[in-house]
Amino acid sequence: MSLKRSLRLAATAAVMLGALPLSAQACNTEPYIGTVCTFAFDWCPQGYLPADGRLLQIREYTALFGLVGFRYGGDQQNTFGIPDLRGRTPVGKGLGTGLTQSIAMGQVIGQQELTLAPAQLPAHTHTAAFTPTTAALPSRFRPAPATWRWRRRCRSVPRSAR
Repeated sequence: MSLKRSLRLAATAAVMLGALPLSAQACNTEPYIGTVCTFAFDWCPQGYLPADGRLLQIREYTALFGLVGFRYGGDQQNTFGIPDLRGRTPVGKGLGTGLTQSIAMGQVIGQQELTLAPAQLPAHTHTAAFTPTTAALPSRFRPAPATWRWRRRCRSVPRSAR
């Protein structure tokens, strides 16, 4: 790709990104209050709180309380809760296409594990196609032990150093 074309593509991408509304750029340097962001590290950047279900003081987080209220818990007077997403995945509210249960904002659903019985699995088959061929050399099958033994001994100090 020519340098001229690369620069044109980069300029177009920059203009398009700049034209996106701020809501489409969630978790950037100025996210909306109450935005849930995921990060690829195990700490929260400055200005963020972990979604661990903790209770916060209403007087310290009045703007956030104004948005979420007591939806995630609290004592209804001094504290309110934030979502607890530890081990969970956020799901949008409402009734999704093909689903039978409408989900309320803040509703906790699902479970961590589920064991299915064979009757709960859909019917399915597995097919395989192969073409038998003949080998030029005879092949032999010999049962092998479950564990392969490595006969080489490892030394922590080379022989020359002893």
